[in-house]
Amino acid sequence: KRQELLKAHGIAESWRSQIKPDEIPEKLIQFLRVHSLTLEDIDQGHLAFEPNGIVSLNNELKAYYSFLVPCKLIFMKYPTTIEQDLEKLKKSGLSPHVVLATRLLIAEKQYLVKTLRVLDEKIQSIRSKIQKQKEDQRKPDAIVDPDNNHVQKQIDGLGKENPVAVDVTGQ
Repeated sequence: KRQELLKAHGIAESWRSQIKPDEIPEKLIQFLRVHSLTLEDIDQGHLAFEPNGIVSLNNELKAYYSFLVPCKLIFMKYPTTIEQDLEKLKKSGLSPHVVLATRLLIAEKQYLVKTLRVLDEKIQSIRSKIQKQKEDQRKPDAIVDPDNNHVQKQIDGLGKENPVAVDVTGQ
């Protein structure tokens, strides 16, 4: 079903994409959303291709994690830190090849750091939305109801022949 969804929206099973450190291509996010679908979400998979197409917050979280983890693993494979590489460049007598290779390593690492930062910010945003959703589900109807119709009905019923009990503790 996942492959059918991707094919129906013009995304092949395997493809390449350029990634800018501060921008994740929409096509990549769509691909990751589809591959992160659970059995419960699979029927809503078409939502992954709509603008800002969030299938579910949990699916969105999985999609971004599925990109974050490989980026972190790649970053961890470097034997030196950016700071160590910068210190190395301060040494005199380095060959032009070593200087060039070290500068390339620094640029790769900086690119990955920026990408990881963007992914982390997106994941934190999704986690906040999930947390807010959970908190909203625990609130009594009176608080969740944006028009406060529930509260107004209780207030209107006070002092009448059949008074309505009002729970102000929220428990």
